[in-house]
Amino acid sequence: MKQTVTLQFSSSKGFTVIETLVIIFVFVMVSIMSFAFLLTTLIGNSKIETMKEARQNGSFALTAIERLIVSSKDVVCNSAQSLTITMLDGTSTDVSCTAERIASGGGYLTSDKVRVLNCNFICNKVAGIPETVGIGYSVSQKEVTAKTSETANVSFSSKVIVRNQKD
Repeated sequence: MKQTVTLQFSSSKGFTVIETLVIIFVFVMVSIMSFAFLLTTLIGNSKIETMKEARQNGSFALTAIERLIVSSKDVVCNSAQSLTITMLDGTSTDVSCTAERIASGGGYLTSDKVRVLNCNFICNKVAGIPETVGIGYSVSQKEVTAKTSETANVSFSSKVIVRNQKD
């Protein structure tokens, strides 16, 4: 006589401990990767905002000074950080680098959120050649963070020719 052997599998409706641990491990790894991506994005945005602030302030100041010099009749460098610009109508404007900011005509060309470093003006007067003025400075954020990845320092320089110079 033949005997038949039947195998029965248990039909439990739960997860084993190993399956549960694998699911938890995968969930933790996905969470860690998501957090790292979010953190990297936030640090990148902070750096971009800092750079944008420094670049906007520096560009605005440089453009304003260049326009004054180009449309002037005379420029005198009082010191390496100060110059006097005389316009065609005889009025004059002082531009200076003081207290880590650039000032012109009683107002500031840079905001108090940034600081101006290594500012200098160089006037070059040679007979028979239009006067040139060299401008150079660096702009960085005022609040220094502990994270060097978030610091910003933007350098600006220009050489401007006085077009309306009267000898």
